[in-house]
This record gives sequence, C-alpha cells and structure tokens, in this order.
Amino acid sequence: MPSFNQPQPACNKTKAVLSFLCLFDGLRNPSIRRLVRKPRTVIQRPLLTFDPTYYAPQTKHVVQDVYRAAIQCPCEMIVDPSAQNVLAMLRKHASSMPPQRILIHYFGHGCHPPTEDGSLYFFSDDRSRYKPIKVITILATCPCPLCVIIDAPGAACLTKHFASKSDSFIFFACAASEMLPMSTDAPLDLFSSCLLTPYETALWFHRRHHSNVIEQEGCATQKSPHIIQKFLETILEAILFDSQSQSVFDKFHLDPSVFTITRGFVLAQRIYNSFNLHPSTFPELKNMSNHDLWGMWDTALDCFLTMPLERSLSTVFNLFSKSFANFPTTDTLPIFSFFMNTDFHRDAEKILLNYIDKTENAASTLARTSIPDIIAMSERPSATALVIVAKTISVEKVTPFENYSSLTFTQSKDPGVLKAGFLDVCLSMSLSNLNSFSKLMTVCVDKANVCCPYSALLMGMLLNRASRLMQIPEWFSSFSPLVKSRKSDVRASICFLMSNAREREAIDLVRNMMDDTNAVVRCQSVWSMAKLLISNDEIEKSEYIEKLRDMKNDEDQYVRESVDVVLLCLESQNEEYQLPEDTILIQRLTCNVNALGFMQRFESDAFLCDPNANNKNNC
Repeated sequence: MPSFNQPQPACNKTKAVLSFLCLFDGLRNPSIRRLVRKPRTVIQRPLLTFDPTYYAPQTKHVVQDVYRAAIQCPCEMIVDPSAQNVLAMLRKHASSMPPQRILIHYFGHGCHPPTEDGSLYFFSDDRSRYKPIKVITILATCPCPLCVIIDAPGAACLTKHFASKSDSFIFFACAASEMLPMSTDAPLDLFSSCLLTPYETALWFHRRHHSNVIEQEGCATQKSPHIIQKFLETILEAILFDSQSQSVFDKFHLDPSVFTITRGFVLAQRIYNSFNLHPSTFPELKNMSNHDLWGMWDTALDCFLTMPLERSLSTVFNLFSKSFANFPTTDTLPIFSFFMNTDFHRDAEKILLNYIDKTENAASTLARTSIPDIIAMSERPSATALVIVAKTISVEKVTPFENYSSLTFTQSKDPGVLKAGFLDVCLSMSLSNLNSFSKLMTVCVDKANVCCPYSALLMGMLLNRASRLMQIPEWFSSFSPLVKSRKSDVRASICFLMSNAREREAIDLVRNMMDDTNAVVRCQSVWSMAKLLISNDEIEKSEYIEKLRDMKNDEDQYVRESVDVVLLCLESQNEEYQLPEDTILIQRLTCNVNALGFMQRFESDAFLCDPNANNKNNC
C-alpha cells in the first residue's frame, strides 16, 4: 500500500466540511430497494423528503447550520452522490496553501456498508447501482490533512486503510462486525448526533434512562441551555483529559474543530456502550464509557432539570467543591474552567490555587487545560487567578499573554491584582524577545511603591528592551527612595532597575548595595555595577573595580562566582568577552513561583532572598 505519511507540520485549522448523505437506498431503482428502516433525521434534524433528485433545500440549510454552529466551518452537502461527484468535490477543496484540513462526513445509512477491501459505497451517475471508491483513492485525491467521520455499519473495517495518512483523524461509528443501533426509539444517525450535537443527544439519552425525573417548568435546561451545554463540554473535556496520555490529548486538541468532534466522541462511547456497540478512532482513543465523571454529569443534569439556574449551579458547585476537597485529583482540573465564568469564580480560583500550590506537578497539568487562557481573557481577573497563570507560565514556559491588549488587569486599582499582573508579564517577557508591553512603563512608575518588587523588576526588563526613540517616563525619583526598604526582595529589584539609570547618583546607590546584608542583593549589585561601568565611559572605574575585587572573598558562593564573571569582562582587552545578560532575579523568581508554597512568599520574598527559604537550594 502506498504511504501518505509524508512529514509536514501539524495542521491546526479545518477549512471546510464535505457531507455525503447516502441515505435513500436506491429508491429510484426497485432492483436495489431493500426493506430496511429508513432514516428520518440527519443530526437530529428532520428530512423533509426522501427523493434524492428533489430534496427540500430547507434540509440542506438546517444541516449546514449544524456544522457552522458546532465547528464554525462552511459545509457542502450532497444527497446520494455519484462517485464522480464525490471525487470532484474532494479535488475542489483538497488543494490549499498552506494545507488546511477538510472534514469528510459519510452517512452510509442507506447504502452498501463499507467492506474489508477498503471500499466506501456511493452511486453511479444515474443511481442505478452502487459504486465503490477505495479509501486509497480518497487519500490520493486529498493531499491535505483530513478528519473523517464514517457513520455506517461495520465502519471500523476501514481502519487499516486510513493508517497510512499522517496528521489525520478518523471516527468510526462501530466495530467491523457491528451494525448500527436498531432500537426504534434511537435515531439511525445517533453517532453523528453525538459528535455534532452532543448537548441535545445527552439530554435525549438522560431522559431515556431516567424517565422518573420530573422536570420543573422553567428549569435551567429550558431557560439557559447554553450554560448547561458549556458544562457538558467541560465534563467531556475532563474525561478525555484524564483518560488519554498527554501526547494523544494534545494531538486531538490542536485543531479546535477536531477537538469539538472528539468531545462528542466521548459521549458517543458512553451512549453506544448501552447498545453493546464500540465506536473507535484513528489514532486510537482509550475507552471512556465508564469514567467516574459520568456520575457527576448525571447528578448535575438532574439538578439542571429540576431546579432554576441559580439554585442548580449553586448545588452543583457545592457538590463539586466538597468532592474535590475530599478527593483532589488532576482529572477534574478542566471542570474548574466552567466555574471560572460563573458567579462562583472567586471560590473556584481559591480552591484551585491552594491545590496547585501544595501539590507537586499540579501546575504542569493545569497548564494543559484552557484555564490560563480563560483567565487571560477575563475582564476583571483577581490576584488569585493571575498567580495561577504565573505558576503555569513558570513550569511550562508558555504564556497566554501575547500583547498589551490582553492585559486587562491594568485597569484594576487593587495593588494585589497589579502585583500579580506584573509578575505574569515578567515571566512572559523572560520567554520572548518581544517588546509588546512597553505601555506598562507608566503603570509601573505610578505604582512603584505599592507594587514593588514586581513593578521595579518589570520596569527594568522593559528598559532593557526599550529602543532609543521610545518615550520613557521619568522613573528614577519614584523608585530610588526604595533602596532603603526593609525588604530584601525590594532592594534587589531596585538594584536591578538602577543598572538602566542615566543619573550619576545611581552608581553610588548600587555601590552602597554592594555592602548589603543580604546575599541576593549583593549578587545583583555586582551585575548592576558591571553594566553601569560598561555603559558610562566618563566614570572613573578604578574605585569600583577595586570594590569588586574585594568581593572575591564574599561569604556567598553565588556572589563570588558573579564577581569572577564580571571582572573577566571588565578587565579583559579581548572584545569577545561580552557581559552576559543579567538574569539573576528573573531566574530566582521563576524558581520561586514554580516551587510549592509560593503564596506564602508572594508578598514577602519574591526572589528567595530569605536564607532560611526551603527552596533556595533549587535555584
């Protein structure tokens, strides 16, 4: 078999949906008419006619709206397509630069089922007979990445034929030897309904199995279905997140359209399990039909069906928070993303931060969820939420803050929120050379005192990247009095900032801090002094260099090592010896945020200046 597994970057966008509805079982030709149950719906939308030559346009538009709402993609649909029409449509959409994924949705409810030789069946031009197209032909026609849904009996017999296609995702309605559900109260297109309309399908399934639940008029599912739908999506994501390996989850998560389909597949596994059927995927996903979180969904849905929205949300949150307090596990972390957009977000943030600040590797797991992005897009983020983001940035080296427009925390008057926001930006800037946060200079100066050391550290990082033509606010008078602060981390940050000063007195301030009682401050003063001496040619350097030489005997190892490095650069005649970038404080800050118990040090010891700090040796 030819290989289509050519190396190419992973595609993160689906371009269009091609829907092939082979539904009507050759009704125009009695010779191939079979006495089978006819489909009456497509994705829970009614078929208004059964004539493939004259089907109602409303049906087409309704189905297209389903795709547009579910995966935000345009859809082209053909009812009972001929093989030639299928190949022509594939060629039309498969060529795009750069390559973008197309989604092929095959409804095979009224056609010959797929066969082991890799054939999908369509019709001849006059619909007088079935005509197969080999999977290998489809792959050769579509060089772009694919997402394929095979909603037909025995769908998984095609698995091996799709295995040669790279960066593609295939969803099969049932195993090779299985038929679709034959229950009269279940739609034939149940698999497609799970994938594209999971909320409506989940309600149908719940009512089918819990008919004794008396639904209240004006309940949450009637008044606010979009909120309950979000909760279901969160549950499905949490089940997928916990059940699959990180590499598999990330692979399915990259393309939003594919991830939407994958969430629906989680529901399909559960519903089809009740019919003793086994849908599958390629790449393979583990079975999720009996996951513990289904119990949470059933309980929550009972609340949503029998209570008004406010009362049901309160009940569900209380149940969830108590359960998490007694049995905290990483598999439920994605569920917090739902409560981040409710009135319970403050309580949810406190519970979440307390957990990741006390649990090893929890922040790394949280970084894989959508929670950091939700917080970054929040209009009024709390200090707690911003510290959560800081911990994910420090451990995974990925930031949700890409530009100044996403920094909504700057509108806050709460110093705690501003401190946490400055912390996030400092960590974000340490990962990139971009200077998209320069507008924060004014905020740093205005909040110099109440937000130090984070305001001083951020101001110093911004000045390091400022261009000569940039208009820089006067900052020296706002920050220089803080050299007398009782807090070691504040003095260290001011020392870092002073290395960017043009004022003559800055070098004297740094010189005084070379005798500081705290080793971190002394270490930072060595680097700041070296930078000031290099950038100011008119300064008589001998006195300061002599002081640096005296510090070779400092009691702290890191101070002695720093002195050796800067003296080599200052005294060498060789231009190849350039002063390395000063990253002492940002490295210690990253280490501190990443360590457990950071919230105890957030206000008092940003750079692990305390010699008794438990995590000092990790830096």
